[in-house]
Amino acid sequence: MRQHTHLMGKRLLSSALAILLAAACIVPAAAAEPIGDGVTPTYDEAYYATLDYYGNLLDGSVVKSYTLNGATSLTDYGTYDEVVNLTDGTTPAVAGNATTFSFSGKDAPSHFYFEGKTAAPFEALPWTLSVSYTLNGVAARAEDLAGKTGVVEITLDAIPNEAASEYARNNYTLEAMAVFNQDNILSLEAPGAQVQLIGNLRAVLFIALPGEEQHFVIRVGCEDFSFDGLTILMVPATLGQLEEIAKLSQRKDDLEEDYNKLSGSLDTLLNSFADLGSSLRDTADGLDQLNHARDTISNGKD
Repeated sequence: MRQHTHLMGKRLLSSALAILLAAACIVPAAAAEPIGDGVTPTYDEAYYATLDYYGNLLDGSVVKSYTLNGATSLTDYGTYDEVVNLTDGTTPAVAGNATTFSFSGKDAPSHFYFEGKTAAPFEALPWTLSVSYTLNGVAARAEDLAGKTGVVEITLDAIPNEAASEYARNNYTLEAMAVFNQDNILSLEAPGAQVQLIGNLRAVLFIALPGEEQHFVIRVGCEDFSFDGLTILMVPATLGQLEEIAKLSQRKDDLEEDYNKLSGSLDTLLNSFADLGSSLRDTADGLDQLNHARDTISNGKD
């Protein structure tokens, strides 16, 4: 009887647990967020700036290239003065810093491009640029140089911008290029540049490493001067390039350390010469005194 009662107690306990579990299962749960497929539009972007003859900003735009990955709309977050659709006639909806393009399902492009006009990124570029000119060694206005005869010197000053982000200052390289028609020039000098002949064109390429201050100079001799301007790229270096830059930086530090050691050794050598000169003067003074004593003895020997 006791055994039967014990078994009944276990069954009742099991029934109670089952009822509690069932009750827990039928309590309505909070609505969960739907799980998406993880496929969203992706993009690349570049900032383009058009400058005047001297480096002042005329026009600046961010151009974004979207891969829609099957999406029928995209929303871009950025503050622009004007948004220009470069792909089709879809009109964007702009609300604050959100720009949305909505496409009909069958007409959605696989790739989509738009331009956002803005001057803001120009102030945060890793270098501040300025360009100046001389004609036959005399400072000249760029507007007055067309058709002139003589040697035109073009100087590009690239000064690191402390207002740029730390990443941009430490990782971006600068490439500046100019192209001249060899048939239209008499001479071309570009100290420190790579000058490459391409057909009848001479391409001049300068490179600055991250954080470097550079002053690039091009001298062109001609009878009828013309210039198509400079093309300048500021792009992040690859991991391999950064490794080489680190090696160059280390070698530069080693060179500076060796120079300091050599300079210190030269200082020590010059001090030794100075001490030797003093000793020679003392020796000469001593010989003069000995000679004076010899004269005294010689005169008084009688």
